[in-house]
Amino acid sequence: MDDKHAKLRIKVGLSEFEAEGPADLVQKQYQEFLAALTQADIARTSSPAPALPLLNTPGQPAEPPPSHSDSADLKRVFSDQGPLVSLLALPKTEDPDADALLLLVYGYQELRPNDYPVSGVRLMQSAKQSGLHQVDRIDRTIDAHTQFVNSAGSRRGKKYSLNNQGSLKAKELIKNVLG
Repeated sequence: MDDKHAKLRIKVGLSEFEAEGPADLVQKQYQEFLAALTQADIARTSSPAPALPLLNTPGQPAEPPPSHSDSADLKRVFSDQGPLVSLLALPKTEDPDADALLLLVYGYQELRPNDYPVSGVRLMQSAKQSGLHQVDRIDRTIDAHTQFVNSAGSRRGKKYSLNNQGSLKAKELIKNVLG
């Protein structure tokens, strides 16, 4: 490479600049980049964003741990004693059985990540322990929430998990249960 070739890469806050080519062109583009930076971009450099894991590696949570208030709310809604997660209070909604099952799946997601996604058999046991004795089949009851629940497998090997909207819906239901 000769003296007239340049390569520059810089990051200021959340803004990044990268250029390679003739030195005078790179210099001109860099000056335009600096002129376009706002004071907010520059201020972000003094308070770096927290580092989040890019990959779900063993020993590293995929999501940040629940905050103190979230943890306290979970303890008020779920019982995590013994082999099952169960509900301490049932939701008073238009479809309480389906909402209770959605909450149970969320309970396994938050309290028992090693048992998540939760099997249909385990979910049925949790439903019975929670007082949902009228639920005869998980798949038929949870069908009301197909937009929130992911399922994989078939028959007795079926497992249930929540998508992002399902987690948000579960948090709304927890607020409803807590009043």
